[in-house]
Amino acid sequence: MVETAVRYLKLCAEKGNQYAQYRLAMLYLCDKDVPRDREKAVEYLTASAEQGNIYAQFLLDHLDSFQNPSLFLTATRLLHQLERVFQQDMQRSLGVSQNLIDRKRRQKLAEKKQAQGYKRDDLEPVQGSY
Repeated sequence: MVETAVRYLKLCAEKGNQYAQYRLAMLYLCDKDVPRDREKAVEYLTASAEQGNIYAQFLLDHLDSFQNPSLFLTATRLLHQLERVFQQDMQRSLGVSQNLIDRKRRQKLAEKKQAQGYKRDDLEPVQGSY
């Protein structure tokens, strides 16, 4: 199963998908499911960073700073979470409404829409007189 996932990631990476390149680099750095290969990891990180992936660039810039790749990945996850926190804070400060509805209310709303003839996550009625 892992081999299949790696094969598909490689196909996507060869076509220039920066996320696939980044994920392959992480696999080659961690040595869990794929044997550790620092050269391939750097190659994929470079390709991803050249397309604007800031996490790949951060990893490239600090690759020698960390001895343990899992600690390295934890640091990038922390950066990702901080980015989301800053985005939410910025939206709140600008007064942008986030349309936050809890799961139960969203489900009730979807049921009402379906009862009225709307498709799931659609704005057009299922049944209509044309």
